Formats: sequence, structure tokens, C-alpha cells
Amino acid sequence: MRLSPRAWFVVVVVLGIATVVFTRPADDGAPAEPAWWWLAEEPSPDDEVLRLSVVEVGCASGQPADGRVEADTLVRGDELRVLVEVRPLDGDQSCPGNPVTPHEVRLREPLGAKHVVAVGCPVHVAPPDDVGTGPGCTG
Repeated sequence: MRLSPRAWFVVVVVLGIATVVFTRPADDGAPAEPAWWWLAEEPSPDDEVLRLSVVEVGCASGQPADGRVEADTLVRGDELRVLVEVRPLDGDQSCPGNPVTPHEVRLREPLGAKHVVAVGCPVHVAPPDDVGTGPGCTG
């Protein structure tokens, strides 16, 4: 039995859809959560990197957030809005408190005269005692 060109087209479309549906990447776990953060050092107008100190809010068995910090920036007028989140560790974790994790955020252009503004800060839990001050999510 020979298939017509139209039948072949239908077969290709169905197989293509099945491939997309059944080969989607698996969920990498829970979504990132807002973190406590502050500027580790005051940036200058020429800086193209923000150096942050980040403390994970969720339980992480006292482990640093190395490799799990996600930061997004958005320029709005004279503001550089910064969102910092941490992807949680898989599995059950204890909650002895989490250490400060250094993190660098590369900017698309020098900071200039923009003010650093924190967005998406944790609101459901108090910051740790050793949280820094100044711009950032510091409670």
C-alpha cells in the first residue's frame, strides 16, 4: 500500500508532535525562590559587575548557594532593578541557617547614574541576623 503525499504529511506532523510531547525536558525541580541579598561593595558608575552577598531563605542544610543563584536585572529610567533568587536543593534539607554566598551580576552596560533597587524580596520570613545593609533585600 502506497501513501499519498497528503497522508505522508499527516504522518510527519503526528510524529513531530509526538516527538515534542514525549521528549520535553523533565522539570528540574522546584522553582527558584527569592533570596536575601545586599551589595557586597558599593559599585562605581563605571562598573559593569555588581558584587552581591546572597543568603538563601529556604532550608539548605547549611550549604552555600554556589551555582544555584539566579539574578535578573531590568533598567527602568534611573533605576537598575535587581531580582535575586536561589534554586532550592533537591530532597529533604535541615535548617541550621545558611551561609552568605558571593555572587556577581554582569550588567549589559556600565551602571552609570542608575540607582540599584531590589525587587521580589522575601516577605514571608525575617532576614538573618547577619544580613547586610544598603541597597538589596535586607528586610
